[in-house]
Amino acid sequence: MMEHYLLVTQIKETIELYGNSAKRAYCNTPLEADRIIYSSNEIQVIAEFDEENREILYNFRGITQVTNIISDSGLTNYPYDQNSRVHQGFFKIFRNNEKDLIEKMTKDIKKNINFALSMTGFDSGGDKNLLTCSHLDSLVLVIKLFAQLVTENLNVRRVVNNNDVIPHNPPIDRGYQHFDSEYWIQPLGFGKLKSFRCVRSANENSQCSNSAPPGKLSMAAHSATEYSKVAELVKKYLVRNQKTPENLFDCLNKQNPKRSIDNILLGFSLEHGIGTIPNLTKAFLKYQKAANAKDSLGQFFLGRCYDTGTGTSQDQGKAYELYLKATEAGDLNAQNSLAVCYLNGRGTTKDSEKAFELYSKAAEAGHLKAQFNLASCYANARGTTKNSEKAYELYSKAAEAGHLDAQYNLALFYTNREGTTRNSEKAFEFYSKAAEAGHLDAKYNLALCYANGKGTTRNSVKAFELYSKAVEAGHLNAQNSLAVCYANGEGTTRNSEKAFELYSKAAEAGHLNAQNDLVCCYLNGRGTTRNSEKAFELYSKAAEAGHLNAQNSLAVCYANGEGTTRNSEKAFELYSKAAEAGDFGGQYNLALCYLNGEGTTRNSEKAFEFYSKAAEAGHLNAQNNLASCYDNGRGTTKYSEKAFELYSKAVEAAHLNAQYNLAVCYDNGEGTTRNSEKAFELYSKAAEAGHVYAQNNLAHCYLKGRGTMKDSEKAFELYSKAAEAGNLGGQYNLAVCYDNGEGTTRNSEKAFELYLKAAEA
Repeated sequence: MMEHYLLVTQIKETIELYGNSAKRAYCNTPLEADRIIYSSNEIQVIAEFDEENREILYNFRGITQVTNIISDSGLTNYPYDQNSRVHQGFFKIFRNNEKDLIEKMTKDIKKNINFALSMTGFDSGGDKNLLTCSHLDSLVLVIKLFAQLVTENLNVRRVVNNNDVIPHNPPIDRGYQHFDSEYWIQPLGFGKLKSFRCVRSANENSQCSNSAPPGKLSMAAHSATEYSKVAELVKKYLVRNQKTPENLFDCLNKQNPKRSIDNILLGFSLEHGIGTIPNLTKAFLKYQKAANAKDSLGQFFLGRCYDTGTGTSQDQGKAYELYLKATEAGDLNAQNSLAVCYLNGRGTTKDSEKAFELYSKAAEAGHLKAQFNLASCYANARGTTKNSEKAYELYSKAAEAGHLDAQYNLALFYTNREGTTRNSEKAFEFYSKAAEAGHLDAKYNLALCYANGKGTTRNSVKAFELYSKAVEAGHLNAQNSLAVCYANGEGTTRNSEKAFELYSKAAEAGHLNAQNDLVCCYLNGRGTTRNSEKAFELYSKAAEAGHLNAQNSLAVCYANGEGTTRNSEKAFELYSKAAEAGDFGGQYNLALCYLNGEGTTRNSEKAFEFYSKAAEAGHLNAQNNLASCYDNGRGTTKYSEKAFELYSKAVEAAHLNAQYNLAVCYDNGEGTTRNSEKAFELYSKAAEAGHVYAQNNLAHCYLKGRGTMKDSEKAFELYSKAAEAGNLGGQYNLAVCYDNGEGTTRNSEKAFELYLKAAEA
């Protein structure tokens, strides 16, 4: 007969997957060899993995031969359920394959203990599916982490098409009776979903299979397409009528179970409060019963209780012993936990090599956590030589199988070019997967991807949204980043007060960057009242904690007397610390101290040394000042070409002083060929940005017609700007204009006044 069986647990939105997947169980459907987990001339079992919902779906394929179906259509007692009888032909096929099939499936189920299990099947595959279900019922339930008991005797529901001729056979006069709960469905468009209770008696409900008028039956209804059509109706019905975990717990508890797997099931229920009030002590005792019966899964759960102090006193020695016993019995979860014991010296002597060996064995057998842990061993050289490529390979396997930390670590590998080529798009992909599944650090890093346009289009609004979610979950770095969003108006409206509030919280929790940013708020009065003393206090705390920027900023406070008494020697000391630790801001400021003799003896060579270090790290002011050292032979031999090269680099990064200095190089032909037009262009850019020396020199270009057309009025205008800004050259040249009447009316009094100002300065 045609049946579509579902092992019903918590009903998910994925029930349509069952219908579509069951189509694969048809005899004429091509199969991929790697999906067949069991095959004989009577049964084929196909496995599919639903990674999103962490579920294994087994499909039982029917057979084309009908000998057993017709000749052995009577009923026989079912040894695994004293209240049930089964079809002789189907049961015979099942018994022929039972040992190998059950052994294979049990092994696979235990290996994927965190995955739920569902089964589907059509035709005789459906019957073998049911027999396997009932044989594995408790094992399946514990793997599923509490299924719902949907009938009184078997944990399955039968779903059939009411128009399909096959489920109506064999007739009741052959002794056939139906299982407890059957769902007879009208195909979409022919009526609503109906459910009938088909009792074991000769007087079946009139609407059950044997009572349907033959004229309404159709072989066309015997198709996977028709069955997949009704998937949505099935889902709605099951969601509406599903039972609660309490039913299962009460049922098992009343039976006073002796089977180890049932005790494990009850233990898990009591531990996690599923269908009952949590009781860790009772959970421990249930696991203990299973372990005492030498059940490896029970030994693992009991070991975990001792390991974590769940329901008993923590005893890592006992945990180690139980993990060892379960490992010897072939339990992969225990093998992984035993490796953890060796790696961290819990309950035994620390032995990284032994941990690595155990992880390797469990990983090779397909244990997901072990694959992840083995990857971490390779990544961090624990128990083996560091091998980033091998770590990448293992993280990839575990990530593809849905391991969250592996997905996150794989994204980090793509980000940092570790064990593989840098690939921002792949990093974004795996950050997204892990973030969607709730991985907190992945959410934060995904936000960074959106904020910086790494691996995806820049989207500050999306970054803000993800930072906000991560902050709600308590992520400290996200708190600081969200504050930056509010401070700069990135992805949201600028809100200095909100930024200050978030900086304060993150700083209080010890976030060094937040402490540094909070100081800026106090120094500049952003989101709070200006308070240089508070800024100094916070810089001091961050500097003591080793924050390099804070050490440099604290030194600036001492140098300028911000929030404290001016102290050049203390500033020099702090700049030195920051510089030695590699902070290029500290290196630059230390160079200034040596150049100007502030807090130390003047030393041009030392200034040149630290300008060089900071410039190499990309500090623009340092690049400009280093060029000036080469330009003027300060602390090094005069080298105009090198100066020109460094000025050019800084100009590429839009450094204002460098624009002026590079213009001077072109103007005077220093380190390059003289080029008045290029000099004029650079003076113009710098002057427009407010550089007063550039304004004075640009005026000179207009006055003399160098690099541009002569324009005395424009020269006068620019000299005026430079003079107003206090530039001595500008004041003197403006005086000359008034004195000679160039670009303006001759005015000896105004000329005298400006000559006097320039002279007094």
